[in-house]
Amino acid sequence: MKIQKLLLIIVPAIALSGCATNYRYEARGELPGTDGEPRNAVLYWFKDEGRLWYGSRYEQVDSDAILRVCNDLPRPFSPDDDGWLALEGKSGDLLAARILPEGGIEPLAEPLQELAACGRVQVNGQPAGTVNMAVGIQPVVSILCRNPARPGRYPEIGSYRFSMVSRVVTDDKRTGAEPCE
Repeated sequence: MKIQKLLLIIVPAIALSGCATNYRYEARGELPGTDGEPRNAVLYWFKDEGRLWYGSRYEQVDSDAILRVCNDLPRPFSPDDDGWLALEGKSGDLLAARILPEGGIEPLAEPLQELAACGRVQVNGQPAGTVNMAVGIQPVVSILCRNPARPGRYPEIGSYRFSMVSRVVTDDKRTGAEPCE
């Protein structure tokens, strides 16, 4: 009788316990390097999804969005004050383009030396964050800066359409998607 009571407590507890799955979201595209040659690139981030033990939905973005261009260093697109993904400018960067309200970009007549967002991620012409990018959404990555002292720091200025976002189950190692494969 004690075993049956114990099973009556344990079985529902296990059934109601929460579990989360780790996913890597990614979109692939091409960006021209400063030499003009197209290079494979991937925009990716990690997110845990599942349900808590009491049945409530659980979602947790576990990383910034990373832009990984073949044969180059990864570049983090972190949420700015408004929650939109931005590639932070560094010392010596020149803001050479701006995003138009309708979503395209326009070169600036006179580049500005300021620590501005040197890149943005957009969806349907609007700023995007990892929370509003889901499977099937097609992001656009805009590169807005250049650095005269380090010409290879950024890909060519422009807006680049990536493939639709997909997701794969991943482990806890948080290994990034490799675009050069």
